[in-house]
Amino acid sequence: MKLPLFICRILLSVTLATSSSMSALAASYYEIAERLAPREHTQLRQQWLEANPFNSEQLAVIDAIQAFYNNNVVEAEKRLTPLLLQASNPETHYWAGRIYGRLASEASIFNASSLAEKALDSFKRSVSLNPDFIPGHHALVQYYIRAPFFAGGSTDKARESARILNEIAPLEGALAQLNIALYEEDKTLILAQLDSFEKILSNEEQHSPESLSGNYFRIALHYMQLARYHEAFQALNVSLSHTDKALATPLGESPEEQLKRQERRYARQAILYQIGRLGVLSETNIKIGIAALESFLEGPKHPTYERHWAQLRYAQLLFKDGQALAAKDIIEALQIVDNEHYMEELDQLRKRIRKHVS
Repeated sequence: MKLPLFICRILLSVTLATSSSMSALAASYYEIAERLAPREHTQLRQQWLEANPFNSEQLAVIDAIQAFYNNNVVEAEKRLTPLLLQASNPETHYWAGRIYGRLASEASIFNASSLAEKALDSFKRSVSLNPDFIPGHHALVQYYIRAPFFAGGSTDKARESARILNEIAPLEGALAQLNIALYEEDKTLILAQLDSFEKILSNEEQHSPESLSGNYFRIALHYMQLARYHEAFQALNVSLSHTDKALATPLGESPEEQLKRQERRYARQAILYQIGRLGVLSETNIKIGIAALESFLEGPKHPTYERHWAQLRYAQLLFKDGQALAAKDIIEALQIVDNEHYMEELDQLRKRIRKHVS
């Protein structure tokens, strides 16, 4: 017997949401292991492993992270379970929590509760070992707001964890409070938290260019969801400015620096795509959106933002700019994609162009 689908999604969302951004802080080995987990980084990951003298516990965490991202969660659990009684590193328990959370989302109703309890206990253990361990506190916030009450969910406990985070690092505390507001779907509170988040970021000398870029990008996406398009456009431009500053900063050739260089390029691509998408949604800044998508399509392939979506957004903006024939040429070259939302938008644009040029 399986858990109800909505509960499975809640528990799974906990495991996915606990990967908090800590770009303002020095990256730890387990963060780098997670960032190197995608298949595209296989060679770079091997270079990184060869360049660093990791101990046996760290290697077990690294292997568990890789198994987790390969969707072999049972193997990930096997890597960490023998270590948990003796493990003194908070990241070991943090990752055990993420693994147990994923297992709970896939378990029968008879096993899900105990696995969810193990996830919560692991997150608690991570912050008891190091009260300043930011990922552990973020994981607790996400768990408390997303887990059902019978699995330990509690908005009050989430707020308490956010308060602790705020004392450790105000930026992380503001992010946690924003996540709570988003969960509660309180638009007034969300806007207030976004404003608070931006005020902390406005003291730019206290944050790295990567942190500023990533967090303004996050802010922009939230404004887009709220249809606050002017604010979203401003945030995307700030994000792009800080990304360009980061790209202008020289980096060496260590595996960590190669990864950072690639992530900066990907960050710029993501921003360019969202500027174009925002032009479609808001029907403003059309020419800026066109230029952004042209740069995106000329740039490196992004692992998440798919080229066919960018081409569709580009054609939509060209049509809005009065270039119907150019838009027609683009969509005629697009292939069928197994994505209902994409095909609906493509068909709508095709009909509008046909009506316009006929």
